[in-house]
Amino acid sequence: MTQESSTTTGHDAAGHEIPYVQIWAWLVFALVASFFIGELTVPVLGIAMIFTIATVKAYLVIANFMHVKFEPKFVLLILGAAALSLYFFFFGLVPDTVYGPFK
Repeated sequence: MTQESSTTTGHDAAGHEIPYVQIWAWLVFALVASFFIGELTVPVLGIAMIFTIATVKAYLVIANFMHVKFEPKFVLLILGAAALSLYFFFFGLVPDTVYGPFK
């Protein structure tokens, strides 16, 4: 392995090669894009785009830095079930807090 490749990629315990610096660069790019989108677009559209970018960034971190993409499939099933539960919990409570009887 050359010096350049050892600084731009890493290996986890199972020997998977992960391009940490490249992923970090994409995360920084997405952060800067989120700032510009927040300043330049219609608020509702901007919020939707920013949350979409945040979802992609979360996937990059979870899959690569937390090594979840190399885990067995049942771990992904558990994470998916947790995310789905959070989705239903959030969208089940938002109408009550935004349009509830106290407004």
